[in-house]
Amino acid sequence: MATRMEYVRQMPGRIVGRTVDLDGRPGFALTLQAREQHIRRGKATSNICTNQGLLMIAGTIYCAMMGAAGLERVARTCMARTAELVSALSRLPGVRPAFGTARFHEAVLLFDRPVAPLLEALAAHGIEGGFDLGLHYPELGHALLVCATEARTSADVAAYAQKLSELLKEARVA
Repeated sequence: MATRMEYVRQMPGRIVGRTVDLDGRPGFALTLQAREQHIRRGKATSNICTNQGLLMIAGTIYCAMMGAAGLERVARTCMARTAELVSALSRLPGVRPAFGTARFHEAVLLFDRPVAPLLEALAAHGIEGGFDLGLHYPELGHALLVCATEARTSADVAAYAQKLSELLKEARVA
């Protein structure tokens, strides 16, 4: 990997490569790490490498524990749960999918009113409702990015849809 000196600080702190151990089993190894990782904490100028290292270690452990079959199962569950979420929310009046294309575990929904007040109300009920895309993509209008992963259940999806339905009935169309 090569870059110009002006971009060196923008490169990742660590890069992990896949390898094979002496017994032929797949594994992961650090193939590149930033020099700053060897500086004592008190003299380091940032902690980004430490944060990247923690994420890298967590991700590596998760992948190793899940294995190929486990990761495939998680991916299928994410896709199914997102389809369930989009279906449940799209049945509500004033909500429709923005795109008809394939997706993994995120989807964009369009609303007939601003989503920020709805997200605030959902949060007050302990529901993380998604991300208001209208803040960064005003051309989408009242757009909400929703996500469902393997950590969510059908009951979670139903509770979200029920609470959103109640809020949409209460809220005045803008």
